[in-house]
Amino acid sequence: MATRFCTSCGAPIQPGKKFCARCGAPVADASPAPDATIAQATAPAGAPTSQAKQKLGTGTIVAIVAAVLLALALVLLVAWSASGNALPWQARDGQAREVAGEKSEAAKSKEDRKKAAEAKRKAEEAKAKAEEKAEEKAEEEAERKAEATAQAQRDAEKSATDAQFKAQILPYYNRLSDYDSRIASCATTFNTIYLSTDFNKRYAAAQECYALEQSIQSDATSFSSIQVPEGSSYATQHAAVMRCLNDLQSRIACISNAWTTDLVYEDPAPYKEEILRPIADGKDPNTGKVIALQDYQEVYPTIKF
Repeated sequence: MATRFCTSCGAPIQPGKKFCARCGAPVADASPAPDATIAQATAPAGAPTSQAKQKLGTGTIVAIVAAVLLALALVLLVAWSASGNALPWQARDGQAREVAGEKSEAAKSKEDRKKAAEAKRKAEEAKAKAEEKAEEKAEEEAERKAEATAQAQRDAEKSATDAQFKAQILPYYNRLSDYDSRIASCATTFNTIYLSTDFNKRYAAAQECYALEQSIQSDATSFSSIQVPEGSSYATQHAAVMRCLNDLQSRIACISNAWTTDLVYEDPAPYKEEILRPIADGKDPNTGKVIALQDYQEVYPTIKF
């Protein structure tokens, strides 16, 4: 294998080496010296040729110059560093750290701005929700007040309507007790004289009964035409008064019908059973009591105003 020499200083390169052992230059461009091979072939063993000696001298000079330059560079670097200046690679590292720091600060600032924007957004959302809730509450309060006002108006109207309705039915209620007493008086008179041969007396009693029946019928007809307001507090009282008026009509009708049969005869005694049939028909067959009277006595006490 041919010997390779450094192209920088001319020193021989050991096989397999990539850098010059003398000057440290890379040996990529190093190439074998053909003349040296020829010289070695013709020269006596162990005797250096003139070209080799020349290259060796040149290489020595180059190596010395390189060493001086290297030493000078080291002195300059030391002096540069001693003066407080950063070395080139240190400057690069410092610049890199500065850039990294700037990037870190920029990233932190960006993150801070992002957090601030997010916090602002949440605050605005919370404010909007609070305002919306306040508006809803205000609307609900307004609706509640409006409903309360409307309800108060409805209550006032209902109260006025009920007062008017009560004023309509109260007179009829007040006459129930009087009608009941007068029917009882008519019944007593009937039982006393219905078999009498004194026609005039029986006739006078019958006319009194007819007049009472007409009054009760008139009240019942008039009362039934009264309209019950929807939801009225006096609807129950109205129904009870109507029921009592119907009971009074039934009771007086029994006596009135009995008088009508009675007045047919000058001497009613032989026709007693026929005369009393209307009254008997109005009685409960099990108890023997007048059905309408029993119902009246149950309902009337329940009517309260």
